[in-house]
Amino acid sequence: MYNLIQTNNGTLLPILQDAHELAHFLDTIPPEDISYLNEASYPDRVYSIEHHILQLLAQNDIIMDESPARIVTPLLHSLLLYTYTNLRLTPVGGQIRQRLVGRLRMSLEATELTILNCSFAAELMWMLVLGGSAAAQGGEDRKWYKEQLWWVLNQNSALEWRWEQMTGVLKDVLWLERGFLEGCRDFWVEALDLEWVADL
Repeated sequence: MYNLIQTNNGTLLPILQDAHELAHFLDTIPPEDISYLNEASYPDRVYSIEHHILQLLAQNDIIMDESPARIVTPLLHSLLLYTYTNLRLTPVGGQIRQRLVGRLRMSLEATELTILNCSFAAELMWMLVLGGSAAAQGGEDRKWYKEQLWWVLNQNSALEWRWEQMTGVLKDVLWLERGFLEGCRDFWVEALDLEWVADL
């Protein structure tokens, strides 16, 4: 919140708040009773979040943040992926997910991850776990996200963390829906197995 305000990107705060509330809402309602979704205007709120993210992405050159790490563009791409994975709950392996996974990867590749890690380590971990967990098993994107996550965990002395510690960091950035979070754990375990990355 502080970083967004300091870089004149406070317009993202209501989007993050709404996304957090809706994902948390999904975790608390009875899964068999969808009437709660209509009573809470859930579809309209998800549409509103997506619309605002797309608007901000379209104005990318205007809202580019002033921080040295330039986190806003990858954050917007990750929020769009988040909308489809944690709020719309699109199918694993779906085409839209894979397209958004690829766009987030391209955005992160265009960023200096070393600088990003220095200023926004938790946010970077969150984006990498989100992208990697949404990526198709065995694909190049998933492999790339695993390698980057291993590097970030290593840089932050987090390779020895328990899953509860990692979950705390992820949820501090933005709430992850229960089903998606389970997939995040599988991806995190895969990343921890990449000991060979240290030799690169």
